Amino acid sequence: MTRFNPSASRAQYTVEFVADDDVMLKCPRCGTDEGYLHHGGVTVYSREEDGPVTVTTINGGAAGENPSARRDGIAIRFTCELCPAELELTIAQHKGHTHLMWRSVQ
Repeated sequence: MTRFNPSASRAQYTVEFVADDDVMLKCPRCGTDEGYLHHGGVTVYSREEDGPVTVTTINGGAAGENPSARRDGIAIRFTCELCPAELELTIAQHKGHTHLMWRSVQ
């Protein structure tokens, strides 16, 4: 199930996996699980707890908002072949937990 977080500054969705021999990401916008997502640029946010953020972009990553309010984060840009989705898969640390979320780039 894909869930939308309306309180976020940009659209965010939970990450959904299709479990086979391999784990594939499912497009949160159109729901395809056929593997039509393509990854692009990566943005890395390095931060000591509550300290200043150092942003590193790789291969066209966009320096947007850190997905973690207080720690490190990573954002990997994706597009889908079957719908106009422009998304980022975010990885964020919070209180000893690692969170994976989708967020809309638009």
